[in-house]
Amino acid sequence: MHKDAGRQWRSDDRLEAYVRDRLVNYPRFFKNHMFDDLPLMQATIPGQFNESGHGIDILALDTRRTLWILEVSRGSRIGAASVKHLGLRKDGNSQMSPAWRLQKQNSFLKLPDATAKLMALFDAQGTSEDGIRELFERKLENHRVAVLVPEGCHVEGLNTELSFGQDVYTFFVTPGVRLHTRN
Repeated sequence: MHKDAGRQWRSDDRLEAYVRDRLVNYPRFFKNHMFDDLPLMQATIPGQFNESGHGIDILALDTRRTLWILEVSRGSRIGAASVKHLGLRKDGNSQMSPAWRLQKQNSFLKLPDATAKLMALFDAQGTSEDGIRELFERKLENHRVAVLVPEGCHVEGLNTELSFGQDVYTFFVTPGVRLHTRN
């Protein structure tokens, strides 16, 4: 198993912890609607900026050193179905839209441990705080986005600029695995 350099920052949510482990240790675990695989990641860090878990769920770096912004969701139960709605948030932006991502990136950078997290993500120990933030800004210019949901979960939303056939990835959850609680 690969050791995720960002693992020292735990995910309090069981599903996010499960996904982070699979991102770095299980190739071909996540598939989009085009049957493309999400690339294997070298490192992951949580991107939330408060105790309520608001913000970017996971920032990840793939083996080609591309930065990924990942939203992880169980979806909400609507009848017999699960649905993840990327709708308008209190700030007036649709979740995962470019404006929403920019706002959440800026909130993440205000965290006291943001520099240390980014150093681990980019394997850039010893880089100055300004240097690591410049590297983050450069990586953001060509970053990728994805929404990760269990198989069978429907994802919908407006004004996200996501390609739902390419940017939504599903994964299998073994029956009996409880992912609906916080650690």
